[in-house]
Amino acid sequence: MIEPERTVYLDLDGTLFDIRSKYYTLYSRIVVELGAQSLSQVAYWALKRGAASPEVILSGLDAAGRDEYGRRWLAAIETPAFTGLDTLLPGARDALSDLRRRSSLVLATMRHDEAVLAADLARLGIQRFFSRIVTAAGRPPGDTAKGELIREHAPVSGVGAIVVGDSEADVQAARELGVRSVCVLTGIRDLAYLEALRPDFIIDSVAQLPALVGAI
Repeated sequence: MIEPERTVYLDLDGTLFDIRSKYYTLYSRIVVELGAQSLSQVAYWALKRGAASPEVILSGLDAAGRDEYGRRWLAAIETPAFTGLDTLLPGARDALSDLRRRSSLVLATMRHDEAVLAADLARLGIQRFFSRIVTAAGRPPGDTAKGELIREHAPVSGVGAIVVGDSEADVQAARELGVRSVCVLTGIRDLAYLEALRPDFIIDSVAQLPALVGAI
């Protein structure tokens, strides 16, 4: 059997999944519960994608309110009530199918609840494309960088391995692993922010990834 030509480490939220509804619904619900006025969805995403600080995004809350917001966010963001709002980004399934013919695909996500994750992948019909799934299960939020998780659970192998994602965490992971980085514009960071990170490539969406992989 011929080994795959390369390994592609793929982020999930914002890269394969459209998370806009999930993030905004949870944000606005918590802010209103805490007695503040929520931003419009357009305003929220403009700030979020530009990596605005919590003090700016949550300007209607004091420090204690922002701390409580953070606790409620972490408690709810991976529950089925909110992950059920995720949808597959256009072209993602076809891209995975195409890539899988030539590469080994590893899903590398900072999610913690593996049971909910498995249900989400099955619901959207993409679990079969991955040779391995790396998560942050069992670790406190923010305790571990993505590069460390990948190195620990799915050692980088193969010629031309790449990390694909939508944020600074993915670019940093690629640098830690000594591989190329590809950023997509469908997630939590905008073009100006991603350009400042200097990834190796920036593409509009994962739908363009097979063509890019075929060219590098």
